[in-house]
Amino acid sequence: ERSFEVNDLLRRDSNGHGYCNILRLSDIQAKPALFSTFMLCLLAEIYETFPERGDMDKPQLCIFIDEAHLIFDDANKARLDQIELPVKLLRSRGVGIFSVTQNPTDIPAQVLSQLGTKIQHALRAHTAIDRKNINLIAQNYPETSYYDTALLITELGVGEALVTGLDNKGIPLPLVHTILYPPSS
Repeated sequence: ERSFEVNDLLRRDSNGHGYCNILRLSDIQAKPALFSTFMLCLLAEIYETFPERGDMDKPQLCIFIDEAHLIFDDANKARLDQIELPVKLLRSRGVGIFSVTQNPTDIPAQVLSQLGTKIQHALRAHTAIDRKNINLIAQNYPETSYYDTALLITELGVGEALVTGLDNKGIPLPLVHTILYPPSS
């Protein structure tokens, strides 16, 4: 074991390629307050350590937060405000944050509104509440006359997703139904 510092996230090999760092936090994911505190500390330290870079073509560092809804479990307004600030500001430091969760309704609206790229896999509507939530989720995507977004979300199969992002001027791109074909080798 060795100690970990935030600048280690930007380490490169002799060919100039970056490393993929995985922080396994399964021991603290069962404790939402501890997990969100850790994530807040990590994001704050990255913000304080990384220099201002402005708009970049691609991020220098990407952070994928799996089970992101755990950060927001039982979070009061003060904690939500503390989470929202680095999510807004880290982009100017060359950092991209990806929140991975089963259901977008698990992420507060003020954080969800900061997401530029959205990838939505299938959701199933087994109850009236599920149907209501899917209709709300569909409204988070650019309007389209081509798709019935709420219906399509429930009909997506394995390897299918709805995808949208932002163009180079920050304008939302049209929603696209995508299908991933895995390699056959």
